[in-house]
Amino acid sequence: MNSHQVALLLFAYASVALAQNCPVTTDVATYPNPPLTYPMTSDRYAVQYQLGGSGTFTNAQVYISYYGGTNSSPYIKASAYPADESLSFVSISASAGVAVAIRVTKIFGGNFPAIGQMSVRPAAKGVQIASVSPTVVQLSLTTSATFNGDQFILYWNGTATASGAIQGLAVFLNPPYTRPTGSNVKVVGAPADLSGDLSAFDTLDIEGTVSVASTGALAFIVPANINNIFLGPGAWLQGKLRFTQSGIGNTRKIYGPGVLDVSRFNYMNRHCSDTSDYPDDGYQSISWIPLPAKTNGVPSVADGFVVDGLIVSDSDYYATDWFNHTTINNMKIIGWNGNNDGIQMGITVRVSNVFIHTGDDSLKMWGSYITVTNATVWQGWNGGAINLGWSDNSPGDDCLIDGVYVVETDWSLSNTPSWTSTTLNFDNSAIIASLMVPGTNYGALIPSVFRNIYVEDPPRVLFSLKITPPLALDAPTVDLTLPSVLNLNIENISTPASKLENSIGFQTVNGAPLTGSMNIGLTNVTITPSNGSATVLSSANAATLGDIVTNGSNVAIAYASPPKASAPPVVPSGAVLNGASFAIGAPIAPGSIASVFGSGFGSSPLGVTVLIGGIAAPLFAVSPQQINFQVPWQLSGEAQAALTVTSGDLTSASINVPLAAAAPGIFLLSSAGQAAALIANTASIVASAAAFPGSRPAQPGEYITIYCTGLGAVTNQPATGALSGTGTLSYTSTGPITVSIGGVAAPVSFSGLAPGYLGLYQVNVQVPAKAPTGPAVPLTISTGGMTSNQATIAVSTSGS
Repeated sequence: MNSHQVALLLFAYASVALAQNCPVTTDVATYPNPPLTYPMTSDRYAVQYQLGGSGTFTNAQVYISYYGGTNSSPYIKASAYPADESLSFVSISASAGVAVAIRVTKIFGGNFPAIGQMSVRPAAKGVQIASVSPTVVQLSLTTSATFNGDQFILYWNGTATASGAIQGLAVFLNPPYTRPTGSNVKVVGAPADLSGDLSAFDTLDIEGTVSVASTGALAFIVPANINNIFLGPGAWLQGKLRFTQSGIGNTRKIYGPGVLDVSRFNYMNRHCSDTSDYPDDGYQSISWIPLPAKTNGVPSVADGFVVDGLIVSDSDYYATDWFNHTTINNMKIIGWNGNNDGIQMGITVRVSNVFIHTGDDSLKMWGSYITVTNATVWQGWNGGAINLGWSDNSPGDDCLIDGVYVVETDWSLSNTPSWTSTTLNFDNSAIIASLMVPGTNYGALIPSVFRNIYVEDPPRVLFSLKITPPLALDAPTVDLTLPSVLNLNIENISTPASKLENSIGFQTVNGAPLTGSMNIGLTNVTITPSNGSATVLSSANAATLGDIVTNGSNVAIAYASPPKASAPPVVPSGAVLNGASFAIGAPIAPGSIASVFGSGFGSSPLGVTVLIGGIAAPLFAVSPQQINFQVPWQLSGEAQAALTVTSGDLTSASINVPLAAAAPGIFLLSSAGQAAALIANTASIVASAAAFPGSRPAQPGEYITIYCTGLGAVTNQPATGALSGTGTLSYTSTGPITVSIGGVAAPVSFSGLAPGYLGLYQVNVQVPAKAPTGPAVPLTISTGGMTSNQATIAVSTSGS
């Protein structure tokens, strides 16, 4: 690069920020002088594309990021990268169901290798490659009917200084993005456009190259009134985005195919706090200002985010803050060194169609109710492709990974895993890694499922699932006697054999392992050794083929290889019903019990997922044609949600399911309509004598308990998948609950979740004095303008 180099001291490997203002760093990095100025057109590849299968080819703009070229990404010797390490990237807009042809011309160092030495990764996506000339290859595919963004890389074998792993090329296919218009939109084409009064706008439209504060080395503090930021095609915003939160739970959107360029910050200052001299260096590329406890006198509600299409390039620190209640689609992240982490996920985060090239943890599954689909990961020289956490604060409940494609792993260090090491020892560098500490409860409520993970090259380590003493920098003191729980199901992995042993268990400290329990399911994990064929991992070959080593007590690994489905499940439109009423065409309510009908579901919950609104629904029961599940509470406020059923590695077509705040349904005990209702504080069903064991009619003035579902929001709402409390009751809060017995209003003494149950409500009522009598008196429940199915109970006169 023809630049003078300056060696400075810094940490290269840390994965958790220090608490000090600007900590002293201690590892050698080489900073360029002067640093490169992006955007730069790639001098490695030129790209043309054609849509629709005919017509001329159009030139595409190809950008490049050089490792060691900026102060955000200085060269670290431990990376073992050659001097010419780079990633070129190109964005192409396409629509669903269209043929795409991409011609790549190599414009450096001679010809491509023979076509047999070239491929497109992920291989599982089936992108075709063909030779056009010695320096040109053509990539061909047809986007899917549900296309909403996709990414892949051109891979070619070469030498120690030139190959597809060294001079990389990533192709980003984008869905069309519509530029915002209107008087509420501020077009930003120069730094001054960001410094004026923005109070009259709620949307910023970034066009062209714009440097925050003219330097590109500061964060733009996004005012609370700006809800949308659009980065147009070719837009290049230099700086970081730091949002002022509204405090009322607004949704903030960052979208469009443009680039957020973070290359002008200083990696040496990445751990600086917001009270230091270099606060902007210490911010994530996308972050927000913490909220006070109250906003305008009422409790503050954090904003949620939508991120769609954005490229984040050359971060000096994490690419994102800790996202909660966020939807991320078609996001692309390019980072190089330690602490250049990918996506940090908390509670209810939905991630789809993303590309992550980082030098540290890529997918940080640190929360609950996270869904990740179609993630392409190029793991750099450090960090885990999937990381469960570094502390004891990762709940890990009901998370779903469905489709992670690890296209390249650049791990440079070969430290042998150890159960007695007291240092990091690069145990974080694995396909799936845990550095969690005593007191962890990961997946204790609903074990998460990570499935359909495809690894192209032999990984350093496949599994490093450990409970360890704190290994992060400046970690807080932890009681090492606390027990931990780690429950996780891993399904449908295809990978070469790992280079080093795979660890599942508890680190040994002072001569004894840490304590707790691990329950790890390994289903259809297929490993291909270097001199053998693909083989499913089992208890018999775990030590040899899988090189799996455990440590400590209560480490249970369940190996399974059920037959894979031969055809995807089928879910007809309208096949999702209230689990009590089974009312055709009626909506279902968040928190309730529902049923989906169809075919090809399997016969057990193993390998089966119901995904609704991007959230994995807790399952009650699975049969080949029916699945009973809880509707996630997180769907409150939604009018409809997309639903799919996955069995093994095949997924049904998506259908839309109508939702309502409340959709009451009474459970029935017979085809004749007998209600699931008991005489209060007894086990007697409210039915004719001898109709059921111990049953009897209710008498006017008596109290009965009716079991139902779909009554809507409650106080003391439990988490999705969690049983309702038995101490503090959860009362309905959507509005009045009315009960009719034989057309007569019955006084309601309680309505809410049945204590100790999941998705089950109960309503306690007094049978009115004027209620009609008989063995089948009609019973209904109404709330929020919705009325349940009609059930029946038996009512008799006093003394009869």
